[in-house]
Amino acid sequence: MYDIIEMTKAYKNGTAPTPLLPIDLFPARLQEMIEACTKTYCIPRDYWAGSVLAATALGIGTRLELVTNYRNYPILWMVLVGDVSTGKTMPMDFCLNYFKKLDSQSIKKYEEEMAEYNRLMSLSAKDRLMEGSGEAPLKPTCLQYILNDFTPEAMVETHSVNNRGLMVLRDELKGWMDDFGRYNKSGEQSNMISSWSGVTMSYNRKGSGVMNIDDPFILVLGGMQPELLPALASDSRAENGFLSRFCCVYPDNAMKAGYNSELLPDKYRLFWEDYLGKLVNMKGKTELALSKEAEEKYAHWFDINARITNEEPSGYLKGVYGKLDIISLRLTVIVRGMKMACNGDYSREITGDDMRAALSMTEYFRATALKVYRKIFVTVVPKVKKRDIAAYLHKNTDLTDTGISRLLQTSRSQIMRSCECEKNIN
Repeated sequence: MYDIIEMTKAYKNGTAPTPLLPIDLFPARLQEMIEACTKTYCIPRDYWAGSVLAATALGIGTRLELVTNYRNYPILWMVLVGDVSTGKTMPMDFCLNYFKKLDSQSIKKYEEEMAEYNRLMSLSAKDRLMEGSGEAPLKPTCLQYILNDFTPEAMVETHSVNNRGLMVLRDELKGWMDDFGRYNKSGEQSNMISSWSGVTMSYNRKGSGVMNIDDPFILVLGGMQPELLPALASDSRAENGFLSRFCCVYPDNAMKAGYNSELLPDKYRLFWEDYLGKLVNMKGKTELALSKEAEEKYAHWFDINARITNEEPSGYLKGVYGKLDIISLRLTVIVRGMKMACNGDYSREITGDDMRAALSMTEYFRATALKVYRKIFVTVVPKVKKRDIAAYLHKNTDLTDTGISRLLQTSRSQIMRSCECEKNIN
């Protein structure tokens, strides 16, 4: 208990460095791929690990569900935080290319089917009957996993086709949030908050009536520059719980790397496509349960987190810590899915090691949430030297050197030297 509580204080005060996103309890082949990508592309390991988590969650979708007092799908909102050119985009592209290829194939098939649909619809019923079509054809649908720029109506339609889950992907998440309200004050922000909690999303439209997503599974992934982080908190997003739902991947010292001629061995790309294929092709829904050991570990951590939450004066951070209860359980589902796809371990129990892996990642996300908190909410006041104050008072007030020295509790000779330096500079 002492370590988590004390480290929380240190992260909040900025006196401890941000740890690496822990991958030591991932399956060995995933660890090897993450390390190889990190070495080859010279991009911070956290960006690779975070992108692997997000892609794994998309592959799992609603196929795995942890049943506790609540029903837990692996829904994550993740933001990779770093300056321009620190390599945030490459890991996202690599890890999600499998789904982009599926989408591309689906869109091509959809366009062909729509062309035939439009041709048949242009015919009379008699002509369609002569072709053997008979009744009016069904309008084709398009199965997609990833959405970039879309209307609320398009998201509802896409989710109705792919009800196992989809992802909102933006290189810069600020652009996605700037789009909220673009379509007739549609309540997208509130609906997204509801979707994270698995609550039905509803849109009311004059032309199309009420549109629902009854069992939403919507992941979010994108990048953000540190200077733009305050945009996450604007528009009441700090107060309404929107911001506290994000898992932030925010490594220290993320710098643009130098040139590297080394190529990533093909075996890692092949492994990754096979890994995601196994997740995507899971049939039906598997309900997971906590083992006794996992539940004991979670209960112990939960009580520590409750104490940290109760002692926290910031209402915003109370909300952040409260979401960690849920995020940790969702991470256990992702870890279980990793072991199913990598190791062929199809146990329906969340093991003690699964929980340990999830809780270690949860503590990483606590640390980065506090780093974001300091960036957005904590104003650092630069330290002003007494000699600069003395020079200002000497120039802009009627105070004598003796009066200034008494005010600043320093010697009169020091004040005289400060003022003399100011004269020489000017």
